[in-house]
Amino acid sequence: MSELRADTITASDGTSPVTLTKQEAAKAWSNIGQIGTQVIRDSFNISSISDIAVGRTQITVTSSFANNTYHANLTLRMQSTVSNAGSCGGIDTSDGTSSITTSQHQLSYRQAGGADTDTPYGGSLILGDLA
Repeated sequence: MSELRADTITASDGTSPVTLTKQEAAKAWSNIGQIGTQVIRDSFNISSISDIAVGRTQITVTSSFANNTYHANLTLRMQSTVSNAGSCGGIDTSDGTSSITTSQHQLSYRQAGGADTDTPYGGSLILGDLA
């Protein structure tokens, strides 16, 4: 039986992290806050976020995806003070101006009653092939 133990695996240049390519694993994820100034609390392969409107955030990835058919699973936690707090999130193209590209998509958080709302804890887990 063989055993491999390692603390760090680096690319062949000796300094860069190993690149995930055709592996089935999360290629990017984010933990963001939309209340007040939008912030990235923690992330992987996310270069920036932009506040588009109430409840809407544009996510930009560092390493682009091979195509725009990747999947983003969205998560959120609403404030207890929000009435009708049952909310949903999605990749937002409803306004006709935003589109899913290989490097960007928009998240939208909406109360069960239909109004967009900022969430204190949200984010996305993104699966797909990197370019």
